[in-house]
Amino acid sequence: MITSGRLCARVEPARSTPRGYRLRCLDRLPAHKDALQLFLKDRWQDLFGASFDVLQYDLTSTYFESDPPFEDEQDKRRFGYSRDHRFDCVQVVIALIVTPEGLPLT
Repeated sequence: MITSGRLCARVEPARSTPRGYRLRCLDRLPAHKDALQLFLKDRWQDLFGASFDVLQYDLTSTYFESDPPFEDEQDKRRFGYSRDHRFDCVQVVIALIVTPEGLPLT
């Protein structure tokens, strides 16, 4: 089981822990990704009776009235098809996956 003690050297309430320390702990999460996902899946099943046999998936997009996208690969904004006829604006595509009970997964 993943505990904050395994991710961070000390365990303190969030309100008394410096923000920078909490952010540095996030760097350790990728190493525990699979275990964390399994833990959260089991927890959702216990708390909400969620089933994961069928998942529903939907895509939408939205646009930003902002500067053009950077040439950087990290920039997710792109020009593209717009149902709002805003070809002059950059857009992002947003995906949502939910359980049959309507609980969102990310």
